[in-house]
Amino acid sequence: MRIPLITIEREGKDVLTSNIEFNGWHISSSNEHIGLRDNVIGIIEKHGKGSTVVMADVDSLARRKMDIALLKKLKTKKVDIWLITHIEDADDLFDAFYMNIDSLIVPYHATLSDAALKEMNSVSDSTMPLVLTDGKVALSRSGEMPLMEILKNITEMGFFSIGVMHVSEEYNESMWSELHSKFERIIPFVRGSDEDIASLENIGFTDIVTL
Repeated sequence: MRIPLITIEREGKDVLTSNIEFNGWHISSSNEHIGLRDNVIGIIEKHGKGSTVVMADVDSLARRKMDIALLKKLKTKKVDIWLITHIEDADDLFDAFYMNIDSLIVPYHATLSDAALKEMNSVSDSTMPLVLTDGKVALSRSGEMPLMEILKNITEMGFFSIGVMHVSEEYNESMWSELHSKFERIIPFVRGSDEDIASLENIGFTDIVTL
């Protein structure tokens, strides 16, 4: 299943959406914005009602604080929402799941500790860790670490799925082939052409988030 990703931002009473952009490890929105309702309508027309949409709250990631006011505005039953927001520990999970969120995607580097991340898995099976990588190293709490080391640690916690977001524009088939062979639960988050996405499907990935 190909799953679209959009960014979300609060603009007064409205929620604006856009495409994701990267500056190193920093995630932001492109300059072109569209209202949430209009974007959701377009996604439904393309992917069907009840499809899954990943929504990345870029302001919360930058400020390192969850925006509850924004989450209250994500009121739609027409799509399943997988939300990327700033989550530090299990208490933050409870705050987010009170809203209209189907799954929470938790950036690994923002969590307080591996113990805090493991506790999240114990209280909710709708939580997915997200690891950012440039294809060589991955972002951890203290800086850069080998991607495989981080994924091994998270896998041992028993999460149902682990997201891996490739911040580079260049498709890395060998990296994805290695990840698929070593880890059963990876969901790629990638920018790329239809050919690149088809390559991931041929490797064996069933769910792919397209940036």
